[in-house]
Amino acid sequence: MFSSRPALSHSSSAARDAATPPTQDDNNVEVYVRCRPVSDTERSHKRNVVVSFPHDARIGIEMGRKNLEFSYSGVFDVNTTQHAIFSTAALKIVREFLSGYSCTIFAYGQTGTGKTFTMEGGLASAEKEGVIPRCLRTIFDRVKAKPSVDTKVHVSCVEIYNEVITDLADGKKKEAVSSASVKGVGSATARVRGGEGSAGSVAMDVKGLKEVEVTSTEEAMSFLQRCSRNRQTRETIHNKRSSRSHAIFTIYLTQRPANVRGKQSFQLIRSKLNLVDLAGSERASKASSASLLIDKKHRHLTLSQVEAADSVHGRETANINKSLLCLGRVIQALSSSSGMHVPYRESTLTRLLADSLGGTTKTLLIATIGPCENTAAETKRTLEYASSAKGIKNTPVMTYLSDPKKRDEKKVFKKKKMEKLELLHYKKVLATDPSNAGVINNYAMALLHRSDGDADIDEVEELFERGLEYSPHHAELASNYALFLARNRRDFIRARSVFEQAVESNPRHSKLLSNYALFLKNILKEYDMAAMMLAKALAADPANADVLTNFAVFLETVRKDYVSAESHHLRAVELAPNNHRVLNNYAVFLKNIAQDFSQADEYFSRALHAAVKDKKAAADIARNYHNFAKYYLRDEGKAERILKESVQLPKLK
Repeated sequence: MFSSRPALSHSSSAARDAATPPTQDDNNVEVYVRCRPVSDTERSHKRNVVVSFPHDARIGIEMGRKNLEFSYSGVFDVNTTQHAIFSTAALKIVREFLSGYSCTIFAYGQTGTGKTFTMEGGLASAEKEGVIPRCLRTIFDRVKAKPSVDTKVHVSCVEIYNEVITDLADGKKKEAVSSASVKGVGSATARVRGGEGSAGSVAMDVKGLKEVEVTSTEEAMSFLQRCSRNRQTRETIHNKRSSRSHAIFTIYLTQRPANVRGKQSFQLIRSKLNLVDLAGSERASKASSASLLIDKKHRHLTLSQVEAADSVHGRETANINKSLLCLGRVIQALSSSSGMHVPYRESTLTRLLADSLGGTTKTLLIATIGPCENTAAETKRTLEYASSAKGIKNTPVMTYLSDPKKRDEKKVFKKKKMEKLELLHYKKVLATDPSNAGVINNYAMALLHRSDGDADIDEVEELFERGLEYSPHHAELASNYALFLARNRRDFIRARSVFEQAVESNPRHSKLLSNYALFLKNILKEYDMAAMMLAKALAADPANADVLTNFAVFLETVRKDYVSAESHHLRAVELAPNNHRVLNNYAVFLKNIAQDFSQADEYFSRALHAAVKDKKAAADIARNYHNFAKYYLRDEGKAERILKESVQLPKLK
């Protein structure tokens, strides 16, 4: 008979401070066993109860003349409440998760023993809520209690049905891919441990998995309920609505804790909590739907319909049992002291759970069993399975992310600091050598292009004028001053005058001539004069790729001389194969004029990668490339990848 003892109390480890790292003794997989009550069917058939509870941590089972006994971290009898199960077994796992460790809780047992009830519970009643909703409430209570910690919560849900992974958030099949690094929210990359042959080296990511941000328990539960409706279920002998797939509901927690000075850290801690509801184990003969012919409700089915149902259900059962068998082999290998090979790769389930078994997470197994003689064989197998799992030792570690936003803020801060030092250096040089035109030019340009955009235009103009007073024939200074007058002052008359005086003094300075040509072409629209200046610039320096690409664009857009334009483009590419302006201009020519989309695709890609150090240029090229992929190649996926790639340009070099 069942014990009427109260539910297990909190263990001392559950009261441990959440910030304390797990000790070596805590790294083994924790195993609890839960026994469901006698069902109405079992009661009506007067089935004998064969399970007993001699101790809080031990369970007994009568197998004919044999009395077997097993010990675990804890045992829950039929009177144990949902609250007691959570507070005793799952709460400490959630605390580890909140302190930054990845964790897994999974339920295993025969069909109809209460796995889904244990994990999800009765969602309409707070008293009957299972592990998942209670985990969510605990997590969001902690988030609200610590507003100083910048925290984001995301959720996802997948099922494995007949070895195929489906994202239950959108109902689409997904591909599982091997990965040595786990992608985090915001395209940040997590550092993980795992050598060859370890759990980390064979673990899978689900490609394209939809992670949804949630801000409350209610939002997360609404998401879970939508996913649950998409899950594969059917009626079996043991259960009217039996789960025919393995489901993994994952909660991702990204935290940016405050540092010792009370300011938010640049580093993020990323942890995840896998909540796994495994499909029920059962013998194929019991899973057969042929017994439906005996049921009055299904007597209208023909034999062929029953055989077809048997084929589908037989395949389901075979795949469920295969994956659970593989899981059992993994558990046996990990709990063995002989160092035998761990067959993670034998099923999709074991690949997805590799990090939870012998990997870097903290893991809890709740085994569910039936109490009566009709399920004794399955109960014994479940208890043996659970006993093996006790011997698995994990190595929990925290996963740290580099926060892209904070990283960029840090780069901006460093850039501003360098700019200040650069400006200070120029000031010091000019204090001792006030007539140095080269330093005056550099100082004026540094002020003009400050990253904070806080340039003093009057001060910049005063510097240019002072420099020309000291060195009226300084070509670069004059060219920059003229462009400043045109762009910043919109004083085209003065700009032209400065250009003309500079060209008269420096008739073979290719950069000056090229800049003057662009001014004449783009602003004054004096195309003949612009062509003359470009020709002079090219004659002064025939190997100048910048002049060649400017001349090519002029011939292409103004003269419509596409043959000469292509010749100039090709020469520029030959001279400067890594110049992003040269490559982008040629890609635009190939797209608009030559309409060679394959070549254009190649040169846009090369231009984007060449602009790795120029954020503004990279953004402009990415925009051109994105529009080309979307409207010319008609490839929406490629267009989206281009935008994502452009964000990660510093990593591509």
